[in-house]
Formats: sequence, structure tokens, C-alpha cells
Amino acid sequence: ADSTCARRYNGDVFCWGELADPVDGVDLPTRIASDAQEVRLGGRVGFFGSSATVGCIERTDGWECWGANATAAVGVSGDPVGAPTPLEAVAGESEVAPHAHRSCAILGGEVYCWGTGNRAGLGTAFGGRQTIGVAVPEIDDATSLTCGVQHCCAERPGGPTCFGFPRSQAHGDDRPRDGTQPGIVAATFGTYIVGARHGCGITGGDVRCWGDGSVALGVGDGSDRFEPVSIGVTAEQVDSYSARTCAREAGGAVWCWGNGRAGDIDETNGPDEPRRVDDSLMGSVTEIAVAEIGTCALDAGGNAWCWGSDAGLCSDCARPVMVGGGLQFDSLDAGEHHVCGMRGSEVWCWGRGSSGQLGDGNAIASLVPVQVAGITDATLISLGREMGCALRSTGEVQCWGAGRAGILGNGDTANQASPVVVMGASDFEDLVCHDGCFARSATRGWLAWGDNEGDWMGVGSTEDSNVPVPAAHGIAFQTIDQGETTACGQEADGSMRCWGAIGSATGDEVLAYPLRSSPLFP
Repeated sequence: ADSTCARRYNGDVFCWGELADPVDGVDLPTRIASDAQEVRLGGRVGFFGSSATVGCIERTDGWECWGANATAAVGVSGDPVGAPTPLEAVAGESEVAPHAHRSCAILGGEVYCWGTGNRAGLGTAFGGRQTIGVAVPEIDDATSLTCGVQHCCAERPGGPTCFGFPRSQAHGDDRPRDGTQPGIVAATFGTYIVGARHGCGITGGDVRCWGDGSVALGVGDGSDRFEPVSIGVTAEQVDSYSARTCAREAGGAVWCWGNGRAGDIDETNGPDEPRRVDDSLMGSVTEIAVAEIGTCALDAGGNAWCWGSDAGLCSDCARPVMVGGGLQFDSLDAGEHHVCGMRGSEVWCWGRGSSGQLGDGNAIASLVPVQVAGITDATLISLGREMGCALRSTGEVQCWGAGRAGILGNGDTANQASPVVVMGASDFEDLVCHDGCFARSATRGWLAWGDNEGDWMGVGSTEDSNVPVPAAHGIAFQTIDQGETTACGQEADGSMRCWGAIGSATGDEVLAYPLRSSPLFP
């Protein structure tokens, strides 16, 4: 509402606005408390300029709250509470989510709420005002909590649960209810990708995307989506590069949308809704790899096929064309205009090669796969814009191609047509690249190097690095994926955090610390 508070490094809490004085408000920061471990606010601006805010701070001996109290949201009866007061609504709480209408707390995994009970705000049929916490039914494993004007949501291991005013928009699952019982809102992504300004994930086979709605989102109306929406495709793999996305069904059919030709019979160029790729010659597909305006795939026999608008990947390929050379591959990955495949522990590449991104010692293009020089023990490959890297069985990472901004990680910025060793560690166990790379070291955690526009590396600055540095904000993510200026990581409990450039494609706004995703990302 009209209050702001800040907690200093020494635990002092300063507030200005209504919470500095719940009756008259104060324009300048005023010290409210000391020795605080956390501060939380909740409130609303009402009609005709009226507003109400409740604040709570956590101290070593428990939570204390103050502020507007017309609905008993502070947990006591009576007038506005002018200073932090020990919370009596529950005892032994681990987390508090205050709001002007009602506040809630977690106690041993259970959720208790107090304040106004109208519109099922307390998660029960109780409709009166309550100063003592009322247990919300069916929740005993909450890990975090947040409350809005008319509903609250609790994070749980199996997904978030919401309760309150029975509007489907508030609960996010499009299921109406009377508001007296919690309702599960879950969309756990088994796999996900990050594009230039969008992302997609698969939950229960359903492909859902969010972000820039221009073409790559697949929703067809051009509108941005701030939470994942279904695009009407059931798949087990989704891949993206920049503004092009494709998804592969379990049966082997492929759908594409965004930049470049879709690969369908109508040879659609840049569709903003998924179009099925013509597989009359290619047959069912086992893997896809998406480049900027083209896509390659493996058929059931390991043969590579390409299509799209990228002449660097194949010749005359508005629809799938088999890649020459007669080679079969186990897996594929794509950069901007080149693709590499693994044959056992060997790496072979084709496409544009002017920056040395084919890794065969030359800087020329090839429509036929050529072998990356000197690597015969690769366990994983990952390609960036004009480069590629391989994780070797020794734990080393070697990279080749464009060296600008240090994206090869070898301490230099020169192009390299043959693989060079990434500095800093030799015990890598995971790898993902775009305009640089993330690589997970067994002893040092996630490291990153390259062009750091938007601070996708998660190091607290936008300075490039030509050698690996500690990255991803020091969080031990299980997996990471990166787009052009953003990155997302998935934690052990399945929750996701994203960071990097926000608000523009040029990266002039930077999210300095990873933002935990909405309740649709448990």
C-alpha cells in the first residue's frame, strides 16, 4: 500500500509511510525496531484513497506485528497498533505472511490465519473476525506462505495450495470453488528450456510456455504471458533457440513455431502457433535440436534431418532433408547456425563455420558433418551462438569457435578452430552453453564464463569473464538453462529461480538476485 520498510545489515528496521505512524504516516525513514532477522509487509490501497498495511518482523524470540488493525490482522483487538507487538495469534510460528485483511503463519507445517473471515479469507467457512489463529484444513506440510487481498497461497512439496475468495483467477487453476477449502495449484516441470525472451516446460506431457508473446510463445495472439499457459501440444521434449521453438511428441511427431519455416506441408514461415512438421520422409523422431531459424532431428535409425530457413544446416530445406555423409548419431545439439552430433564419444559438426565453430581446424562451412579435432572421449556436448564445448571423461571441458568476450573460457578472446581447454577446473560434471557456459565442478559448484550481458552468469555484475568464475549466485541448482541474457535453475525440490536481464531485450534492467518463480513452479 503506502508503506515501505528496510532492514539494515545490523538488524535495524526503518519504515516510512503509514507503518512509521499508522495514524498520520511519516514521510522520512523512522527506526521501528532493532535486531530483526526479517521484515514483511502486506496491505492494500482502498477506494477514495484509504489504505491499510500490516508489518511483521522476526526476532530471535519470535514474530512481532503492527499497523492497521480494523480487521484484527495484527492479531489483537482494537485501534491501529503503533509499534511491533509480540504476535499472540499463534505461538512458535516459523513464518508470517501479513496483510491488511488477514494474516497467516506457519506452525509445524500447518497454516493458521486470523483477521477477517469474510469471503473465506481464513480458509474455512468461518465468516467473523478472529484474533487467534484458525487452522486451515488439509495443509500440514507448508514451507512458505504469501497473502494477497482476498486469498493466500502456501508452498508445499507437492505444489502450492491456495484458499480464499472463490475466483479462479486468484487461484490460478481455472477451477471455481466456494473458497472454504484449499485447492491445489500445481504445474511441476519435468523438463524446461529458456529462449531469448520466453521459456517453455513440460508438465504431465503438456507443453506450457511463458514470456514474450510475439511469435516464440506459440499462443497465437501476440500477447505476453507472465505465467505458463498450455499451447495445445503434448510432448516429451521441447527445445528452443532465440525465438524459435519445437516440441517432440512421445510418438515421434514434431511441432515447430516462431522464427524460420515450420517444416510443415504448407511450408509456413514464422508461424506464431505450433505447426506439425512434415515427417512423410523422415518418419518418427527420437530427438530434436533447435537452431536460430532451423531445426535438426534424429530419426529412429540415428540419421540426421534438418529443416527451416537456415541454409547453413541443409540445402533447400523448407521441409526435412537428410543430412549427407551417411553417419548415424546418438544425440544432437544446436548453436545459432550450426549443429553437432555425438557418435559414441566422438563429436561431428556441420553448418556455418566462419568462426571455427565446426571444430575441425578450419573456418569454413560444411553441409556434411566433419569431426571435431582431438576429442574421442566426450560424454556431453553443448553449443552456443558460434561455438561449442564438450565435457570429456577426464572432467575437462574443451571449447572451440568464436572467442569474443571470452566465451571459450581459455583466458583469451581469439577464435579457435580446434578445441582448447577451459581453465579453472578439471572435475566438471555438467555443462550448458549459449553466449558462454555454465559448468558444474564437483568441488567448486557452478562456474560460468563468457559474455555476461544482463548478468545471466549470476555473479552480481555484467562484466564478461574469459575464465570460469563462481556463478549462479552460489546456489546449488540441480540443472541450469540459459537464454541470451537470462538463466533459470531448478533446485532439488523442483522449484525454479530465474535471473538476468528483465524488462527489455537489451538487458538494461538486471535482476541482481534470482527471483523464485510463481506458484506455478513448485
